[in-house]
Amino acid sequence: MTEQKTPRDVYPSKTFSRISLPSQRSFRETPAMQSAPQNTQLLLTGFGPFPGVPENPTTRLVAELAARLEHRPGLDLTQSLLATEWNHVAREAPALLERTRPDIAIHFGLCRGASAIRIERSAYNATASSADAAGRGPSAPDIRPGAAHRLDTGLPAAALARHLRASGVHALPSLSAGRYLCNYLYYLSLDWAAARTPNALSLFVHIPPARSQGGYLDDDRILAGAETLVTHVLERTTACEAAA
Repeated sequence: MTEQKTPRDVYPSKTFSRISLPSQRSFRETPAMQSAPQNTQLLLTGFGPFPGVPENPTTRLVAELAARLEHRPGLDLTQSLLATEWNHVAREAPALLERTRPDIAIHFGLCRGASAIRIERSAYNATASSADAAGRGPSAPDIRPGAAHRLDTGLPAAALARHLRASGVHALPSLSAGRYLCNYLYYLSLDWAAARTPNALSLFVHIPPARSQGGYLDDDRILAGAETLVTHVLERTTACEAAA
């Protein structure tokens, strides 16, 4: 029998554990049951505060998204909040990916200069010498020394942005997630996804500041856009698997 999960946070300490059904030794799967499709494993992540942003809106965004999606049929969902710290992401992100083994990982971060939702195409094997929430910089100029300079998502960033615009949400594709911790996490996630067989999918989404933070979009509009995006990615992936 498959394991069922509820959304959970790995940072801070508040955790929602997985719920496992009791084992039944006499139960035997039939061939038809063995070939039944498995639930899609979805990982959603947000970040905590960082210098200049005492309250990161992706913290609430991911929690609200998880609440809306957790009962979706055929989906096992894990949510995680990562500290905006170089050492924390370097340690916790790979462990989180290995522990949850998502088919799709969608990461959310805040871009203070954005006026639209940005769908990130690429992550780069480089870091900026910028202080994190703990006041520390990265330990090295490269994320993975000797590895690829650029990694691209397997999802069509431009098409996803068009889908959001068609739904009434201002969105744009972006060629770079920067060099701060958003890019750092994205590179680690894309690297993990590419090494998995079959390959997993990873996507980074930058949201703009909401109107309450001096931006142009209302909080509800950003949440609606994020939900539309995640739902579309799930539907698109399911359709591709059914056609394979």
